[in-house]
Amino acid sequence: MQSLDRPESGMMTEGISSPERIRIAYVIHCLDTGGAERQLLQLISRLDRNIFEPLLITGRPSMERGTTYCADVTLSDASNSSVMSPFLFASRIYKLAKTLRSFRPHILHAFLEERTLFMSAAAEMFQPVPLLIANRRSSVSVYRTSRWKTWAERLAMGRVDAMLTISKALREEVTCLDGYRNVETIHIGTDTGLFHPDGHSELRQEMGWTNQNIVAGMVANFRSCKRHEDFITAAQVLHQRHPQMRFVLMGNDRGTLEAVKQQIQKLGLDREFKIISGSLQPELVYPALDLYICTSESEGFGNAVLEAMACGKPIIATAVGGIVEAIDHEVEGLLIPPQSPEAIVAAAERLIENPEQGRRLGAAARVRVQTRHSIAAMVRAHESFYIEALHELDLNFEYLPRALNAHESR
Repeated sequence: MQSLDRPESGMMTEGISSPERIRIAYVIHCLDTGGAERQLLQLISRLDRNIFEPLLITGRPSMERGTTYCADVTLSDASNSSVMSPFLFASRIYKLAKTLRSFRPHILHAFLEERTLFMSAAAEMFQPVPLLIANRRSSVSVYRTSRWKTWAERLAMGRVDAMLTISKALREEVTCLDGYRNVETIHIGTDTGLFHPDGHSELRQEMGWTNQNIVAGMVANFRSCKRHEDFITAAQVLHQRHPQMRFVLMGNDRGTLEAVKQQIQKLGLDREFKIISGSLQPELVYPALDLYICTSESEGFGNAVLEAMACGKPIIATAVGGIVEAIDHEVEGLLIPPQSPEAIVAAAERLIENPEQGRRLGAAARVRVQTRHSIAAMVRAHESFYIEALHELDLNFEYLPRALNAHESR
C-alpha cells in the first residue's frame, strides 16, 4: 500500500540531475492538512522521475504536519499571524525569485489560489519562467472575501500562461467570471489502495458503538462553506427518530469548530457525536461509517467525497460544484440541495430503511472512482498537460520530443 503523503524531505529531487528532465517548481502557501495539500503530495511523489524533476516550495512551515513533510524549500519560518506579514510576504517573493534563479525551472506551478498565485506571479516577474501555471481548486465565493483579493488575483492571472481547474464547474467560473480562456480541467484522484471497502477502524470499539448503531460522518475542515451546522441540525432529527444513530466529524479548525461544539452541546448531542481534530489519517474514519454525508455549500470537487466513495460508502452529498461531476444521482449516491437539513434527513432515512440500496450505491461509487478518479490517471493527465503546454510554446527545448516519446510509450 502506498502512503498518502510524500517521502521525507530531500528525497523529492533524488537522482542525477539531467538537462533532459523537465524541471517543475511547485509553490503552495503551506502543507497544512487539506484536500489540495494531499493532492499535491500525491502528484509530486508519483511523477515519472525519468521525465520530470520536481521541487516543492512552501511559503511557511506546516503547523499541522511533522518534519517528515517539510518542503524542499521553505521561504519563511514565520506564521501568517505576524504583524509584519506584508514585509514577510515581500521577503518570500524575493526568496522565491532567488530559488527560481537557482533551480531554473521550465514550469512554475502555483498550486493554490490567492496568496500562492500572487507570490508566484510576482517572483516570476523578477525571474521569468517559460511556463507559469495556476490552479483554481475552489470557487471564488469561498476565498475572494475583499476587493483587494479579487484585484490581486486578477492582476496575477495576467502573467499566467495556463490555468488548471479540478472541475468543469470551476472551469466555467474562470472563463465566465474572469474572462480567462486558456483553461483545462483535470479531475482529482484518489488512492484506491489506501481507501478501500475492506479498511479497518477501531473507532466504533473506542466509542463503545456496536453493529446495531448507524454511524454517519463527514470529513471536512471546520470552515463556514462546509455547513457543519446543517449536518448537526439533521443529526438531531435523525437521532430523535433513530436513537441508535451516532455521528462523526473530522477536520482541522478553520474558524468554526467552537461554534460546532456549542451547537452540539446546545442540542444535547454530546454523547452521540465524536469530533476528531486533524485530518492526517481520514482512512481510519471511513471504515467506521455506515453513511457519508457532505453538507458543503461550495466544493471544487470534493476530495473526501471521493475517498468515501472509494471505501464503498453510501453517499449523501449536496449538488454543488464538482460533486455533480463525481456522482450521478441515485447511481453512485444521493444528491440533495445545499443548506437543506430536511433533505439530509429524508435521504438518510431512505438508506436506513433500504440497506440494500445503500450497498448498491456504495459498490457503484467504488467502481466509478476506480475507473475515472485514480491517482495514476490524475498524475498522467498532469504529465501530459505539462509536456503539451511546453510543446505549444514552440521554444527550442531539445528534450521535449524525447520527453513526449517517453511519456507516450508508458
